[in-house]
Amino acid sequence: MRILALTSNYRLSGQGLAAHYICEALAKRGHDIRLQVFDSTQELKGRFKRTGYKVDIRPSVPLMISTGVHVLKQVLYLLNLHRARGFDLALGLDANDAAAMGAAFAKEAGLPVAIVGWGNELKGLGRGELGFLRNSDLLLPMSRWAKEMFVEADFDEERMKVIVPGIDPDIFRPIGTRKKGLGIITITDLVKGCGVDQLMKVLKLLLNRGHDSWLTVVGEGKERRSLKARAKKTLLDRSTKFVGHISPRKLAELMKDHHVMALIPRTIRGRPPRDFSLAMIEAAAAGLGIVGTESGGLVDSLRFSSGLKVPAESSERIARTIEKAALKASMVGDPEETRGRIQTWEETALDMEMALEDIVYE
Repeated sequence: MRILALTSNYRLSGQGLAAHYICEALAKRGHDIRLQVFDSTQELKGRFKRTGYKVDIRPSVPLMISTGVHVLKQVLYLLNLHRARGFDLALGLDANDAAAMGAAFAKEAGLPVAIVGWGNELKGLGRGELGFLRNSDLLLPMSRWAKEMFVEADFDEERMKVIVPGIDPDIFRPIGTRKKGLGIITITDLVKGCGVDQLMKVLKLLLNRGHDSWLTVVGEGKERRSLKARAKKTLLDRSTKFVGHISPRKLAELMKDHHVMALIPRTIRGRPPRDFSLAMIEAAAAGLGIVGTESGGLVDSLRFSSGLKVPAESSERIARTIEKAALKASMVGDPEETRGRIQTWEETALDMEMALEDIVYE
């Protein structure tokens, strides 16, 4: 199939990396993929030495009246692309502005349209954009929680197929001997309610119990400065390290020095819960113990990674569960036992391919 793929997220984030991996895996299966990126950050440009798909990066333009002229330029570009290449399908790799705009004009050009849905995108879309997306031929939610979000938003459940995200087994694979101690890694946007402050309390408890423990925080966000100040104030700055967004290979290397991946966001009024965590299943594939809350789509991440669930409010219970997760990870004999229900991106692409063929060749 010749597939016109669209995304508003091509960054070092879960959705952004998923966009790359999906396109790469579909290309490996023999499909001609042309990815249109409407994202000015360009964080993934040049990150991967080889890609099997073609990518064009254009500025991000929200679908609003105030940006009408710029949107018109993007629309004309997409229409010309449709006509010139003879695509079989338009595939939105998220349900953001680019996918909504692409879905509208792909349908106008007579193409079937499929949309990958993560769930949280719905909070930022207007009535017109939702209408474009509801008119798609197929919706591919990336978790059961995402499906529930789209059903609540009045999308047709009969035109949905849940697709399970994957991992790159060449990068995230079981690690042999780890360094002694109890290293905790968390990978999250540093915003209010992200749970890093709670993990610092947990770290204090573990240190007081005699564990040689440390915490590594991977991510960026508005709360980074205040969290670093908190670590210094509570005398945890020598045991807490902050790392910005990093590439998958560097993340896998970093995981080798840790024993547990913990993600414990709490609910903040007015903010949608976390949609998913690819990092959680990547960490499980690398053999780390997994601890997390069942906030939003994390319930699916925990299920895929055979993780242990905790309440976000109880630092004592989180500490005990982290101890248990570290012990469980160290006792696993067969590396495959650490993988839970995790699959590769190639397996994800195969499931997606069958669903896409149904709407292209029906």
